[in-house]
Amino acid sequence: MKNLDDIWQEFIDQDALSTQTINDLIWHIENDERPGAISMATDMIVRNPTGILLKKLISHLAKQLDNEDDFKREFAVNSVVGRLKLSEYASKALDMAKNDPYDNVRGLASSHLGAVINKVDPNLRKQIAAYLYDAITNAIYDDWHKQCVYDAILEAMEVPIDTWPAIKSNPDISSMVDKNLLEKFKIKFNIGNEK
Repeated sequence: MKNLDDIWQEFIDQDALSTQTINDLIWHIENDERPGAISMATDMIVRNPTGILLKKLISHLAKQLDNEDDFKREFAVNSVVGRLKLSEYASKALDMAKNDPYDNVRGLASSHLGAVINKVDPNLRKQIAAYLYDAITNAIYDDWHKQCVYDAILEAMEVPIDTWPAIKSNPDISSMVDKNLLEKFKIKFNIGNEK
């Protein structure tokens, strides 16, 4: 079985992987304790989004959304929803944002909902928008989680990433959030009027 370094080298050399190497990578995705194979597979798909790797690897990456290891769930939601923007996993990401037992997973899932909100059906779009608005305005969420949610709002509103506020370990949300943008978000997604 090839290790991750050898798998990556084959990809670099050939811009593809043999069937056996794909199977080796799948084994690493599903069995390695560390999530490096998840990132590697995502990098390969991003470099060749229409290739066979997407078809062969995506179900194995998506399976990690339910992994018992929170770190692997975090990497999986970052890959499948954040980087690959696969809207078919938006509902799962919303559930993770609301209910995962770990802060890191809830935060990352929340931050990537903006990557898929404009690609889902109207009912799910409204559910995601309502959650994001509630999380950014409700005092039960801490500032770190609100910062994650604000990233999703910025992405949903198609704000260029180079204009986003810097990520901070102790953010001052009240000064970070653009109130006018938040109002535009409410209007665009027709939410928050019930308050």
